[in-house]
Amino acid sequence: MDRVILGGGSHFHDEFKGLRHGRHYWYLIRYLVVFLFARLLGRDVWMLGMGIGPLHRRTTRWLLTCVVRLSHWITVRDSASYQELQAINCRRKPVLSFDLAALLFDKEPPSLSRGNGNLLGISIVSLSGNQGVAFWETFFSSMEAIFREQESLVVHIFVFRGGDRECDVPLSEELCRRLSAHDPNRVLLVDYGSDFSDLSRHIYNCRAFISTRFHASLLAYLCGCRLLFIPYQRKVMDLASEIGLSHRNILSFSDEISGAKITEVIRKLVLERAWPRPTRTVVEAVSRAKVTQALISEKWKK
Repeated sequence: MDRVILGGGSHFHDEFKGLRHGRHYWYLIRYLVVFLFARLLGRDVWMLGMGIGPLHRRTTRWLLTCVVRLSHWITVRDSASYQELQAINCRRKPVLSFDLAALLFDKEPPSLSRGNGNLLGISIVSLSGNQGVAFWETFFSSMEAIFREQESLVVHIFVFRGGDRECDVPLSEELCRRLSAHDPNRVLLVDYGSDFSDLSRHIYNCRAFISTRFHASLLAYLCGCRLLFIPYQRKVMDLASEIGLSHRNILSFSDEISGAKITEVIRKLVLERAWPRPTRTVVEAVSRAKVTQALISEKWKK
């Protein structure tokens, strides 16, 4: 073993609450222990494509500071993460890159037509406890209204997370069931699965995409869909800022939002000709991700 690499993700943040955040500390402590042993053995430590923040607790900041000081090279996926690292005055200067998933889109987009021009993709996030229950009930009712109103609309519901905790399957199945009650031929539940090319083709065929999870939002952007982000955590807003989304592309994840507002926004997403596009092109995003790729190629040889 010549080096230890921690790949990108939202590892260091304070978004979780209660016992969930306590469990998260154990993950961070394990990273620290592994990095410490690697340095004691004289191995390189790299952090690549990191998403950082928000950082509200001193303990999280301390753990991040320790891990960063043990690292030789750090790249981050967005400007907000870069600023978080700058704020803790770490000795290692981070390199601004982009989420490494963009490297999967280095080649030309799939040579496919958009298929059904009325295809809407949706990803739903399930949170612990009762978080988001009222929002999703309002959202589901609004989707039913749009689905009845727009008889040519086809909806694909994407499940990005299964498992035992914060699993998106039950909510996704509930939306599928409610829409299928009106017309089962216009609804499909799409599992993340193990075949990325199949998943990306499904997303690419969507004209528009409503996303909550970070990587659902990222893939919808990379596939060139019309975008509507529902930021359940700051990392989704950080992505929106990084790719230059308009405020019209953001729907607040709030229990206070009205069904009328949700219905209005979704209707515009589906029907408007001039829906706002990101200002950062996919080509530019891929180029930024290649900064990390170039760093790996340069340092790996040494």
